[in-house]
Amino acid sequence: MGGVRTGVPEAVIMVMAGLAAWRFDPVVAVFVVALGVAYALGVRTVRRRGQAWPRWRTAVFVAGGLGSVVVATMSFLGAYAHTLFWAYTVQIMALLTVCPVLLSLGAPLRLAGRVLPPGARRRLVAVRDSRVLKLLTFPAAAPTLLAFVPFAIYFTGVYPATLRHPPLYALFHLVLLAVGFLLVCPLSEPAVIPRMFSYPLAIFVAFGTVLLDAFPGIVIRFDQHLIAASYYLALPHPWLMNPLTDQQYGGDALWCVGETIDIPFLAVLVIAWMRAERTETVQVDAYLDAREADGDDDTPWWVRDPDAASVLGRRAAAYGWDEHDPGARPTR
Repeated sequence: MGGVRTGVPEAVIMVMAGLAAWRFDPVVAVFVVALGVAYALGVRTVRRRGQAWPRWRTAVFVAGGLGSVVVATMSFLGAYAHTLFWAYTVQIMALLTVCPVLLSLGAPLRLAGRVLPPGARRRLVAVRDSRVLKLLTFPAAAPTLLAFVPFAIYFTGVYPATLRHPPLYALFHLVLLAVGFLLVCPLSEPAVIPRMFSYPLAIFVAFGTVLLDAFPGIVIRFDQHLIAASYYLALPHPWLMNPLTDQQYGGDALWCVGETIDIPFLAVLVIAWMRAERTETVQVDAYLDAREADGDDDTPWWVRDPDAASVLGRRAAAYGWDEHDPGARPTR
């Protein structure tokens, strides 16, 4: 009857109240403030030295990156992460994928490299060049780890432990952000973390993991056994949703994220490949121009001929073309 008097169904009022709910997380608040202050001090130091720092990077880092962390942990997702399986799942994927991308667009590692003292910079470079970090920052590892992480969370004791222990829950947020940041850094800051891979190989492996990324969501969606059953069955469910249905919605969300995240990831890889090729082409052209200026007459014919250079360029020799005979057929 209450719904008839107000003209708004009780279920709609409940949903609107839930979406407006916020939950203060002191650990995340300290982390966000500390990171924001450190970034602001770094930008101020760079500008005092007379160097430029793009304003859009600062805006993306603060409003996009740190703002998305606040929304993922303190908004509706944070308020109901311990009540709704799907809300916790969306929070996990946001901290693992969305927030790290926005943070990395602010180029915090590049900023740190400009303001840190030499000793700290050398330690940062040593960590960057470590074997473990090279393995983690291999771009083809990103989709593979994004498929492995949900299994490590939901099908071990990690998930129920974070529900029952608040300190572990807070630490879990930081771990997800760190892992996600490591996965996107090679693409967002290639000048800081050098490319240690072949782009064609990375794209090939990324295509192969498209189905792998969807697998965790599919398993959870069709699993008839409740994850963290003892925890969820002991909760009241004011959302008129039984725990298994809630879990299936979480599986749907994980499935959708696992598929859609591969699309921009592949696009970024292709764009990075094209940029690397353009950079390499400019370097080769500069090298050939320098040789020509020095009077070097050994420049291959496909470089001297504008039409052939536009088609073959420096790759002609790799296909067996003779350097001095344009009419000769390739030897392989």
